[in-house]
Amino acid sequence: MYDNIGRKIKDLARTVFYIVTFLSLCMAIGNILSDPGVISIFLSIALIIFVPLAAWISSWVLYGFGELIEKVCVIARNTSDS
Repeated sequence: MYDNIGRKIKDLARTVFYIVTFLSLCMAIGNILSDPGVISIFLSIALIIFVPLAAWISSWVLYGFGELIEKVCVIARNTSDS
């Protein structure tokens, strides 16, 4: 369960990004279909652009944490006395 936790954290970062991107696209399409006004279209375009961008940037922190854990495990393995 806790083996290779760094890889699992990195996979979680990717998965959360893909889910948030998919949901923002669904919300934008639903918004356009429910109210095809000009303001609704501009808000939907903002959803399509800015929500995935924010999810991508925020996933860097979680992915970086997973990368740090992987590197520390490699260092610990290489410097152990066994």
